[in-house]
Amino acid sequence: MKLRIIAGELKHRVIEVPKKFSAHPMGERIRAALFNSLAGDIDGASVLDTFGGSGVCGLEALSRGASKVLILEKERSVFRYLNKNLKSLNLDEDERIHISKAPALNYLKSNPKQNFDIIICDPPYELAEKMRVEQDNQLFTTLSYMPSRLNKNGTLVLSWPERTDLPDIAGLKLKKEKSYAGAKLAWYS
Repeated sequence: MKLRIIAGELKHRVIEVPKKFSAHPMGERIRAALFNSLAGDIDGASVLDTFGGSGVCGLEALSRGASKVLILEKERSVFRYLNKNLKSLNLDEDERIHISKAPALNYLKSNPKQNFDIIICDPPYELAEKMRVEQDNQLFTTLSYMPSRLNKNGTLVLSWPERTDLPDIAGLKLKKEKSYAGAKLAWYS
């Protein structure tokens, strides 16, 4: 499967994801809505892509002018594709972007002083569905770390299954939400 970067310095460049990809890469329409909503905030921002998957959200942020991007991905096979894609885009030695093979929660716990202007959180939808049933799971705990990682006036954008209630995230206020073909985006500050 191939994904296209929509805008910015990497516009029209393509990245690859494994054929048997365990995550749901964010589609172009939803990604366009997400980044268009952040248009005034992305230039020069530090961005965290917590459930990196394909890495397309972090790469889109970099392409649109983010000064620092961190992509977290715990799955080994997907992480290999992330490295391969950085090389194919000539970004493997670019100091503006870093990928880490780590679960988001572990990374956040072990780097308590690292904050971001924008956090993009696009967890696997099965985790979101599971969180609806049991409030004490890894995704719930990961989301609870997010407010302390946002810089003042920062934004958390959460991609969530459309039919699942959005979570309350202590310390953050839901600013708006919008649905797109089975998914919804929610902006918290």
